[in-house]
Amino acid sequence: MYLNQNNTSISDPNFTDFQKEVILTICEIQKESLINLYGKGVETWEEFQELYELTELSREEVIDKLSDNFYKFTEVSENPNKLFHLDPIYLSIFGHILFHTNEKWVEINESETRALWRKLFLAQDFGPKFKELSN
Repeated sequence: MYLNQNNTSISDPNFTDFQKEVILTICEIQKESLINLYGKGVETWEEFQELYELTELSREEVIDKLSDNFYKFTEVSENPNKLFHLDPIYLSIFGHILFHTNEKWVEINESETRALWRKLFLAQDFGPKFKELSN
């Protein structure tokens, strides 16, 4: 049983097969965008920095951030319950992609898509507390 911030019972956070499919697809979209990030026709690091206005970051810092992002979404694609362990920035990215693909998923299975949104909100609201309990 899981408790929300008010210490009241919440529904089982396990994902259905449909929700796992959505999660996997969203993770793949994010990972693909990270892979393609550097391939926007830039030839040099300076062009990359200029394109993404990253002049205050070193190349190593950017690579570390991209690698961390890729790793987090790989973890979630391998184990969807890791969604509850993501930091708020990664949950925000996940929610952004879900928002932009929502219509597709609603057409396939509206109730499961709505349930996935509820679980995402649960992860955003309860995630830090869940991480403390599961460590």
